[in-house]
Formats: sequence, C-alpha cells, structure tokens
Amino acid sequence: MSPRPLRPPAGIIKETWVLDGYRLGRLGPDAPHAAIIDDDHHRRLLILSASDDGGVHLYRVSDLPIEVGDKLPALLRNAQTRECRHQRMSPEGELGCLALSLLEALHE
Repeated sequence: MSPRPLRPPAGIIKETWVLDGYRLGRLGPDAPHAAIIDDDHHRRLLILSASDDGGVHLYRVSDLPIEVGDKLPALLRNAQTRECRHQRMSPEGELGCLALSLLEALHE
C-alpha cells in the first residue's frame, strides 16, 4: 500500500487499464492511494493506483501467465460484492479492498 498514487516508469509498463465504471470515493489523507501486488519473490506484478479524477488505473509491470484484462469484469463484481466503496474506514481502505478483489478475480 502506498499513501500516494503511483505511476510506474513507462519503460516497465507492459499494459495499462482504467477500471471503467468504477469511481473511488473521496480518499482521506491517511488512506492508501495505491496498492502494489508482488509475487512470492517480491517482484512487482501489478499496481493499482488512484487518479486525480477518482478513477483507478491498473498497471501490469511483469509477465503473467493469464490475461489480466479478461479478469476486469470479475474484479468489478468482486469489488461490488465486498462493498469496497464502503471500506474507507478500514486501514487498507477502498483501494486495498480493490486489490483483494483483483487477487480473487485472478484466481477464478
């Protein structure tokens, strides 16, 4: 988790998506603004990051054996089921909830 939005250097970005139809609520100053998803060897795989306009960007920064873009509908369903929009008071916040929803979608 990161207290500020992250945009990886262009040279390491393999793919980028905007989570169409999902808008973050107002994030407080202590709320995470980005989530980094690593593998078991601490290599970065994916980064979820808030944008200034309330959108969410997903960056793939490593090769993965699955098509992440195909999993975005499941991510949005999982986020709705988890009620991520209402997780602003938990330590991981709304963006942490989205990261968990993404991980769940990748395992489906």
